[in-house]
Amino acid sequence: LLMWTLTMRREEIIKQNVRLQLMNRDLARNERLAAIGQMSSAISHQILQKVGLLGLQCDLLRESLEDESVPAEQTVSETKERIGQIDSAITDLNTTLSDLLIFSRDFVLRIEPCSVDELIREAVRELEPVGEGHDVTIDYQCGVQPVVLSLDRIKMKQAFLNLLKNAIEVSPCPGVVDVVLA
Repeated sequence: LLMWTLTMRREEIIKQNVRLQLMNRDLARNERLAAIGQMSSAISHQILQKVGLLGLQCDLLRESLEDESVPAEQTVSETKERIGQIDSAITDLNTTLSDLLIFSRDFVLRIEPCSVDELIREAVRELEPVGEGHDVTIDYQCGVQPVVLSLDRIKMKQAFLNLLKNAIEVSPCPGVVDVVLA
């Protein structure tokens, strides 16, 4: 009788443990989904910023191609640069959307060695047209030897883009946003 009671109690404890594990899994999933809800505003901002940059680059590309007074070599050079910036923005958009999908499961940073100078230069190049539209110049100076850090390149670039875009938006017209890596 004692063995039977202990066996039954053990089975009951095992069932409760399984239920608790399932509840913990559901709780973790619900917490991730709640975090996604809270992040939606920031993610929407990132996506809209990239889409805005894509539209601006397309407009500038169209104007460049339609301007017959510009030498063909210069047009080709500008076109290649704009296409590179469009491609970079599309890659960043894909990564942001992939991260959103991944976060709904498990959030993963993509840590890789990255030159901080190159990352800032990319962000400055992408936002120069935005600055020009606000009559604001971005002045970047690198006062140190190249620094390579292990970081998530896309997320860090997005942080730099957000900082620079905010600085452009609050700068007087005409104005200058000074960026110094020291």
